[in-house]
Amino acid sequence: MAFLLPRLKGDIKMEPNWQPISNLPLIGELIDGQLMAARDQYTNLLEAQPKPHVLDDYTVDRVIHVYTEQLIFSATAEFERKMIKDRQREGIEIAKKKGKYKGRDIQYHSHGKGKDKLIYDKIIQMLSRKESVMEIYRETDVSRNTIYRIKRELEYKGGLAWMERSR
Repeated sequence: MAFLLPRLKGDIKMEPNWQPISNLPLIGELIDGQLMAARDQYTNLLEAQPKPHVLDDYTVDRVIHVYTEQLIFSATAEFERKMIKDRQREGIEIAKKKGKYKGRDIQYHSHGKGKDKLIYDKIIQMLSRKESVMEIYRETDVSRNTIYRIKRELEYKGGLAWMERSR
């Protein structure tokens, strides 16, 4: 089953854009967001109404026109982005079930080789000296997320406590 989501072409024409019924909750969520934004905009315009020297009819009409176009384009872009993310997630789930998707290999780990192992060991040393993640990042040029991951792994294994006792 499908429903019609109108798509504006230019200023006048409406072209049907059929969507599956399963997208109805997503579209409802987008409409709710647009409604809240429109209410905020309406409140702002009402505050300016008693001040005719601030906004004339042309300016108000232009703001409404531009704002409406902006809402339509942003809602369409947000909707399409969510659709892409949903399809990507579904594809990854299918690939995982087939055993074809395993994610990316971890670059810096205890069993690494060569340069990666040296950098990993340096991060471990700096963490054991209680240096900040920012300092480690500046020194090694390894992302902060990676440093936090290594830190979590050490804390989980009790690595930092063991290192502190061995000093």
